[in-house]
Amino acid sequence: MRSQAKALSDLERKRIASETADLFPIKVAPPKHRHRSGWRQLAAAFVIGAVLFSMAPAMARNSLDIPGIGMLVQKVALRHTGLDWAFENGYMRGTLVQVSSGEVTVRILGYLADPVHTTVIYLVQGVDQAAIDANQVPVVIQSIQGEGAISWGGEIMSTSVGFVGTVHTWAIPDSEAILNLRIGTPAGNDMNVVLPVSREEVSKLARTQEIGLAHTIEGITVDVDTVTVTPSQLLVEYRIRGQGAMTGGGLSRLEPLRLEGPGINLSHRAGSGGSYDYETDEWRLRAIFDRPNSILGLQFVVPNLARHITVNFEWPLEGETASAISGSLVAEIYDISFDGGEVFFRYKGVDGLRDFSLAYADGSKESISHPVISWIPGEWTGVKLRVKEGATPIAVHAHGGSVIIEGPWLIPLVID
Repeated sequence: MRSQAKALSDLERKRIASETADLFPIKVAPPKHRHRSGWRQLAAAFVIGAVLFSMAPAMARNSLDIPGIGMLVQKVALRHTGLDWAFENGYMRGTLVQVSSGEVTVRILGYLADPVHTTVIYLVQGVDQAAIDANQVPVVIQSIQGEGAISWGGEIMSTSVGFVGTVHTWAIPDSEAILNLRIGTPAGNDMNVVLPVSREEVSKLARTQEIGLAHTIEGITVDVDTVTVTPSQLLVEYRIRGQGAMTGGGLSRLEPLRLEGPGINLSHRAGSGGSYDYETDEWRLRAIFDRPNSILGLQFVVPNLARHITVNFEWPLEGETASAISGSLVAEIYDISFDGGEVFFRYKGVDGLRDFSLAYADGSKESISHPVISWIPGEWTGVKLRVKEGATPIAVHAHGGSVIIEGPWLIPLVID
């Protein structure tokens, strides 16, 4: 079989790939149709496997996890996350863990841990498209080395053998770590997975360079500390400091971070973010971009930022529109309503109102600690406030807000 595969021409390989392309269509019918033309698909998959075995033996060994076609499932999913290079070069392993609950089976097909973030790829079997669409099988990375983790999911694709998805978290702190994953099921029976990961090998392909440059506008400074380049991504680690500096949280007019250069204009990807350091009074942040074709002449662009200010807005829960004034700032209120124990309203004219409280008909006031914020960038911001049981709200107060500071902050990224 191996010698026959080597004899195939490039044209023949393309023909075989074309004929078997329907093996892994994205977002096709639910798995109940997956057995249609099964023998023809399986035979074609073995032919493709033989061709790929002759080209990359390490890849073909991974295909043994799901007989005949497991490797292609991984290949298709990874191509849509920009991580197919890792699989092609042997940096992703085969099935690592398999767990089941009732009719649901989840296989951890592999992972990639690099200095930018960590990706786990998985296969879900035993559910239909409706369960996936309703997020009834959530896969979440709960912790890294026992410390709480932030994770986010990628697109989930329907294939002839189940649903292939990815879940991501930030880079592990050391060369090796333990991930704890929680996997939900439609029946509500969570499954837990303990996954050892290592980024030692992939880190050899990455390089980190100190930048140490800053740009200040109206008292707010952006410091770029380092840039890390991997085969598929570019990470900018930076800080924002200055009195009242803010980075998000309901600020509808903040524009995406960008990476610019000759013929390059990229917006930051999912996984960007960070946290506030109370000791140093600054934001410590990460911006992730697809790796550009060239890393020469790049600059990191922060289009605008915000500064927190103290305001004193008040408006009654009457009428469809109203205006509230605090100093020179005017907030225009839309669609204010009280229904089902919640007050909802939309506003524009100012950004990032916060520190909300409700005034009640009995003369009492209540600070709202967890407002629900939504917005359409550049248009309006929506706020939902929970009303205490049995109370009648008569007015809304907002004690904090923000003003937009226009940039751009421009930091050259000189990468040797």
